[in-house]
Amino acid sequence: MSGYLDLPSSYIAVLLLVFRVAAGAAWLQHGLMKVRGGGWKQAGQWIQSMGVPAPAAPLATALEVLGGIFLIIGFLVPIVALLFLVQMAGIVIMKMAKMKATLIPKGQSGPSYEIDFTYLIIALVLIAVGAGSISLDALLGLY
Repeated sequence: MSGYLDLPSSYIAVLLLVFRVAAGAAWLQHGLMKVRGGGWKQAGQWIQSMGVPAPAAPLATALEVLGGIFLIIGFLVPIVALLFLVQMAGIVIMKMAKMKATLIPKGQSGPSYEIDFTYLIIALVLIAVGAGSISLDALLGLY
């Protein structure tokens, strides 16, 4: 029986590269927006209003910038993805508990954690599959 998973390993390697680079670029963009516009200060205020110490904002920003770069080049991917998983799980839990957010916004607006949950799943996939054969991890024989 033939199926989608019967792709040649070279196709899978390229698909994983595209997936990893896209995820890394998205996280990097989030971090750079905070760095460039001083958004980490606003993030710190928001985090503090949720009961989390303000220093978590620059740490999250550093993870998004450095972790995004590491995902793009495929370096330490399972470790970086685990850190992103913890960050996204914390955000989802915080939004659910403090903001009474739902997965999908009710009506036209309202707090939701749809994108945060999506990033959590992306991190989980990267933990499970690693960087792939087109990566710095593979080149260095790390995973």
